[in-house]
Amino acid sequence: MKIAMSSRVYSKKGGVSRYVAELAERFAEEHEVHIFSSKWEDVGNDKIIFHKTPLPPGPILVEAGTYFLEMSALSRLMRSRFDIIHTEGLESAWLDVVTAHSIHRGAMEAMKCIGELKPIGAMDKFLLAIEKINYQKCRNYRKIICDSSSSKQELMDFYEVPAEDIAVVPLGVNAEEFKPLDKRSLKPLRDKYGIDDGDLVLLIVATEFYRKGITELINAVNILINERGYKTIKLLVVGKARIEGSRKGDTYYRELAAKLGIAKNVIFTGSASDLNAHYNLGDIFVFPTKYEAFGIPTLEAMSCGLPVINSKIGAGELITDSHDGLLLDDANNVKEIADKIETLVVDETLRVNLGENARKTAKKYTWDIIARQTMNVYEEVLRC
Repeated sequence: MKIAMSSRVYSKKGGVSRYVAELAERFAEEHEVHIFSSKWEDVGNDKIIFHKTPLPPGPILVEAGTYFLEMSALSRLMRSRFDIIHTEGLESAWLDVVTAHSIHRGAMEAMKCIGELKPIGAMDKFLLAIEKINYQKCRNYRKIICDSSSSKQELMDFYEVPAEDIAVVPLGVNAEEFKPLDKRSLKPLRDKYGIDDGDLVLLIVATEFYRKGITELINAVNILINERGYKTIKLLVVGKARIEGSRKGDTYYRELAAKLGIAKNVIFTGSASDLNAHYNLGDIFVFPTKYEAFGIPTLEAMSCGLPVINSKIGAGELITDSHDGLLLDDANNVKEIADKIETLVVDETLRVNLGENARKTAKKYTWDIIARQTMNVYEEVLRC
């Protein structure tokens, strides 16, 4: 099979860009794989054929718009050359398979419901227009892949996409890269962040701090420390914060922790090169995200053997409540977040059992398995 895949950036860093890289490496073992990208790194397979799609320097809107036009033209011209053309996100108007990693209208509606919808900007208008063109007006796709059932439902609700046009295939995890480590090997990293032997570490990995619920998480930690007396709890926030409206970087969150008197208990690491080691610093992974198409950090944390507390959306759909994690009914409810954390703080046996089961669950979603499921979608498309 001749497969063309596009990704504006081809890399194993990040969830969306990693998706194409992981699938391409596996497909290239048996098929001819071509990657169309403006930039690539972490290339681990010399069987993959790369094609440069040049982009002009400029703001992200110019880059995204140019790439969309380039890939739309290329996809239409290449249809006779390839068996499958697979793009991620909103990168082309002519394709066989598109993976809808998120539904921008869904994200905006979610933020609107909690009163945090920022003024609609040019990039928002661009993404909404492309969604409408691809999913409602033109529908030049042959199949859409969604990372979760919640994203599938959004496509059906907002753009009236027929259910039979959508396949749900979650993102995957490399269970050999993200795995439990001997805690003794982590002492230098624990010392770096001031984590003592008796501390219980809550962990979150994120870049969009507000959407991922870090405000609520800090407030929940405040309840646990100052109202319920769990003085040895520490919250480790891994990731470099993006600018979200008036919240510029992590300044807002540092000031919030200081205002609550828990600045010493909330640790901001910034970007981390060794994510597996940082996951293993945690005792409990907490992800009270307000909107998520998937949320790959949840699956990576589970693969590392951490018990997880998660919203019901995105990767939360993979969790069986009280078996391999705890699910939040309302990710905006600070008391509920604190209660779920306290449940695991006081019950070490439950914490260990959930972590062991989480690792077993994560192994059901390795990239090898996800690649096979994606190939099944390709084969279905070719049969039609």
